[in-house]
Amino acid sequence: MRACRFAIVIFLTLSLLLSSFGCQSPQEKLEPKKLVYEYYRLCKKSDFEKAYDLISEKSPRPSRKKYLGVMKDLEKRFEIMAVAVKKVEVKGDRATVTVKVREKSLEDGYIFENISQIDLTKDSGVWRIKWPKEKL
Repeated sequence: MRACRFAIVIFLTLSLLLSSFGCQSPQEKLEPKKLVYEYYRLCKKSDFEKAYDLISEKSPRPSRKKYLGVMKDLEKRFEIMAVAVKKVEVKGDRATVTVKVREKSLEDGYIFENISQIDLTKDSGVWRIKWPKEKL
């Protein structure tokens, strides 16, 4: 009887521990470079809800509704063709990722490239994109 109770307690403890490891989404475990790639991948496939979740809650950011509206509007005008991370700088709980994005205008077919820097910050130990104030 005592051995049975002990086995049940061990089983429940292990179940709780193992289930807690699975609580984080795959995006929460990403390093800066992979997080930026994941953000653009989600945008490319129009999964703006998940892309929004990669933006830091600690930095000023647009409301979910505003973000989704802007992204859906951009999706009608531009297509992301390619993304290349050029440089990653990590300093403690902050990172800057330099990325080159090739896009196509859906209005006239013009293809262009932008090089920009994306700032990231750690929220509770998880990397997130720091939304630029000028894009609010």
